[in-house]
Amino acid sequence: TAAPNELCLGNSTILNVSGAASYYWSHGLGTNSSVNIMPSTSTVYSVTGTTNGCSSSATIYVSVIQPPNIGTASINTNIICQNDLVILSLADFSINDILQWQMSNDGISWFNIPSANISPFNYSVTTTGNVYFRAQVSNNCGSVISNILTVLSNPIPPTPTISQISNNPIILQSNAPTGNQWYQNNNPITGAINQTYIVTDNGTYHTIVTINGCHSLPSNQITINNVGINDYADDEILIYPNPAQDMVYVQANKPILEIKIINNLGQLVASCVQDNFVNVYNLANGIYQIVIKTNDNIYIKPLYIYK
Repeated sequence: TAAPNELCLGNSTILNVSGAASYYWSHGLGTNSSVNIMPSTSTVYSVTGTTNGCSSSATIYVSVIQPPNIGTASINTNIICQNDLVILSLADFSINDILQWQMSNDGISWFNIPSANISPFNYSVTTTGNVYFRAQVSNNCGSVISNILTVLSNPIPPTPTISQISNNPIILQSNAPTGNQWYQNNNPITGAINQTYIVTDNGTYHTIVTINGCHSLPSNQITINNVGINDYADDEILIYPNPAQDMVYVQANKPILEIKIINNLGQLVASCVQDNFVNVYNLANGIYQIVIKTNDNIYIKPLYIYK
């Protein structure tokens, strides 16, 4: 017999034998009926007993459990958006040991992730901020902890809301100050990333906000079906295109003596004399006033620049 016959590496057990007058153990253990052993690996021991010149042998198997081994933990990415999946992997651990993935929000207090006992393991991160992961490998002879993995989970931006804030021209505005991408008929509009968008074509519009690479749900939709050049003209003067990008043209039923463009601080930012166009290529997006002087009148109209 062995008491116990299963032990952890570094521990000892006692082998006992009875039923004969003298004994001889294998592995050089001697001739006593009781011997103390500390095997480094699982081993079969034998003993031969003799009485009155007659001999018989017996064997016993002593199992040695190695301490748990753990390799390097790794993760597929270190920056995610809230609710994204991360893939946790652990190298070089015994299939006979028990794997348990653990998580922490502060790197101090840890809890087991339910059913997270395989590698690789897919986990959906529902919290935001820094999230920490580690692996624990255990068996009957102890447990070991892996290196710590850190993931930054960025929040999903709130779903934006858009509204129409102007009829002439038609201007849409998002309640999100930054991160907007405007869409027309579900297609992204190139360069339309400001909080406001001046509508130049009929269609259905919405915006999606992106912050730190994380996308919001689409906003509500607004359908515009009354955009036209006449929206920005009257019977005596025509300004086009409005909104403008590079050049703005003026048509009038009288000779044009001068055109001035004034910003919202009252500053003159562009002008021309005795011509019907002004270069606005260098002007920033925004709302301006265009002042048109003819031989008998001065017209002041809103001008919208959007690139």
